[in-house]
Amino acid sequence: MSVALLEAKDFSSGTSSKSSKLIHGGLRYLAMGHFRVVRHTARERAVVHALAPHLCEPHWMVFPVASRRWLALMAVVVRVYETLGGVKRSDRHRRWGRAEVAQNEPALRAEKSRYAVTFREYLTDDCRLVLANLRDAVASGAQVANYLSVDGLLGENQAEGVTAQCALTGRSIQVKAAVVVNATGPWVDATRQLEADVEPRLALSRGIHVAVRRTDLPVNNLVTMTGSDGRPVFALPRGPVTYLGTTDTRHLDPATHHPSVEQIDVDFLLTTVEDYFDISLTPKQVTGAWAGLRPLISKPGQTTSELSRKDEVWVGPRGVVTVAGGKLTGYLQMADDVLEAVETQFSAEQSLTSRAEFSGTISVSKTLPGGDIASDLSLAAQTLDTDHGLGLPIAERLVRRYGSEAGAVIALGKEPVAPGAHLLSGEIVWAVQVDGALFLADVLERRTGSMWFDPEVGALVEPVAQQLSGLLGWTAEQTSEQIALLERQQETDLTFI
Repeated sequence: MSVALLEAKDFSSGTSSKSSKLIHGGLRYLAMGHFRVVRHTARERAVVHALAPHLCEPHWMVFPVASRRWLALMAVVVRVYETLGGVKRSDRHRRWGRAEVAQNEPALRAEKSRYAVTFREYLTDDCRLVLANLRDAVASGAQVANYLSVDGLLGENQAEGVTAQCALTGRSIQVKAAVVVNATGPWVDATRQLEADVEPRLALSRGIHVAVRRTDLPVNNLVTMTGSDGRPVFALPRGPVTYLGTTDTRHLDPATHHPSVEQIDVDFLLTTVEDYFDISLTPKQVTGAWAGLRPLISKPGQTTSELSRKDEVWVGPRGVVTVAGGKLTGYLQMADDVLEAVETQFSAEQSLTSRAEFSGTISVSKTLPGGDIASDLSLAAQTLDTDHGLGLPIAERLVRRYGSEAGAVIALGKEPVAPGAHLLSGEIVWAVQVDGALFLADVLERRTGSMWFDPEVGALVEPVAQQLSGLLGWTAEQTSEQIALLERQQETDLTFI
């Protein structure tokens, strides 16, 4: 089977880059009765970890409670979660008393956090996970293209391919296909209109995240809090920042790659932090922010918080296979569901003869690019630092972004892009030559995460733009335009300050 993937903007520029960067089963879905979703996603964590240990790193999630009664109750809930997820014995939950909470998370308020249940969850870099899967697909023969927007279907009664327009050249092309799959996330309903005049099926939910300096909110583990609306709020450490999320607000406007970060949502996150920590944060301390849209399947009378995160796959009137709903953890199962639907659309001569069904317990015989690395990433970073003398913080960041390919990135240029910067010139070359970056935002937002996770990103913008101008052949005017576009987007994201 041959496959072509067409992305309207940059790879992962929509929902895929705007998550909480967690590979997790979703503990709260147990209370909603979504046991199948929890089981599949919780079991998929181990599979993704085996595919790419650097992009699915286990951490302790801390759930603070104020009483022994709540400690016992949460321990039971987590035990059910672990049973559904097939968690191995060495990774099962632990209970902390007052001394352990004070030792491991001293910034937590004592009256809210007398005890805690800690359990395993996994941190990821969602953008790089997307890129790793794309590169693996290309290595298997797939064709992928970004900035190529589908604007029509070929064929009359049955979809026989698509028409698309290149955002760079304006050129239109045709791509013929036996089966067309609509996997456009928040744009699923808009894409369905190319097939027929159909009723919308999505309910869009906006979730925001904000980052502050880790010195302003010092956490050592992943910390779960409960907001005033009953939803979990995470405080997650990443390098020099701690980021907070998420919210769940109905998005009634058309889908966009850059939903607004609303003041009321920022206040909700910061107020939740103040409720749990002996720390008071203000919007002026926010160094980065992003908002994303969840494409949920609409159900009458349900709020976005109540809607299931289960994916649904269906076939439209012209044979287009559409997938919507779901969550980042669970993408392997979603892919299998889509392939099952694709198989039904093939003629007998075109039958899909090889499909490895995902069960959540499959053995992994290969890894994603960069994934052939020991699961002890700290040890790998120490080795990288010893070999190249970069300093441990830089080595740790490189290992967690590029895995076993970190040495190849360094070989492209180990000098920092600016004095004192942690970002290396080789990463910019890699972003263009290997990861398909075409614009400044592609590099600083998605390929490196600097816009969100480096408080000193302002010092990187111009030198990175200048390096890209040489790699991509930009004129001085185009380089200035790229800088201006990025700075305007950052200003828009931080309007609430």
